[in-house]
Amino acid sequence: SDPANRKLMIRKIIEGQQLDSLRLLRTEQVVKQFGPGLPEEHLDDPLVKKIIANSVKLHKSVPYFKLSHDNGKDIFRAITPYIESHAFHGTDCLKCHMVEVGSSNGASDLTLDLTPEFSHLHRMLITLIGGQIVLQLFIFVILYISFRKFVERPLNAMVQRFEEVIEGDLNRDIDISGRDEPGRLFCKLQVMQSQIKVMLDEMELAAGIIMERSAELDSRVNQVAADSIKQRDDVQSIAATMEEFTESVSQ
Repeated sequence: SDPANRKLMIRKIIEGQQLDSLRLLRTEQVVKQFGPGLPEEHLDDPLVKKIIANSVKLHKSVPYFKLSHDNGKDIFRAITPYIESHAFHGTDCLKCHMVEVGSSNGASDLTLDLTPEFSHLHRMLITLIGGQIVLQLFIFVILYISFRKFVERPLNAMVQRFEEVIEGDLNRDIDISGRDEPGRLFCKLQVMQSQIKVMLDEMELAAGIIMERSAELDSRVNQVAADSIKQRDDVQSIAATMEEFTESVSQ
């Protein structure tokens, strides 16, 4: 084929696929049949020779891929050896090439600058990480506010109410409108407070009855003591009278 057309084809492939470079390398058997070709088609890279030899040995195409960082660029290199067969992607290679099946006519060696893609990927990662941090902070703030509102404040109010009950304040009403766990605890606290008030009222009533009975008993004891004193005085008076009577009789 015309060398100028091959150069134009390679240039269009490079521009169309946005490649950094592309080489189509010829092995010795292609050089013998079609000539040396363009200078860039000469098989002068030891690595490509090694890849082709390994593929011929294995009787199949074994591509080589490498990603490297050179001069601040992320360069992807792919070497693909071509092994001759009667059915290479639907094409019989041996119709044009007078070579043995399983041999190699050459390889393609292309490089691709992935720096823009990696830069875009890095920006995406930074954006995702930043978004995750913002999301985590937002979730933390929501959880913190929710914890303060629905857990910490009700528990603090409950502790304060318990302290007031311990100090004897049983008259303040407790908010039992909540239907969550703190609300259920407040309901139990209200029930406990009511039962304590009932017990104290019963104890106060019993104490009043006891005091009343004690006062009544004390009054009766005092009355008995007064009666005893009176009886003692009467007995003493009778004894004095009897003594006077006895002395009168004796005279």
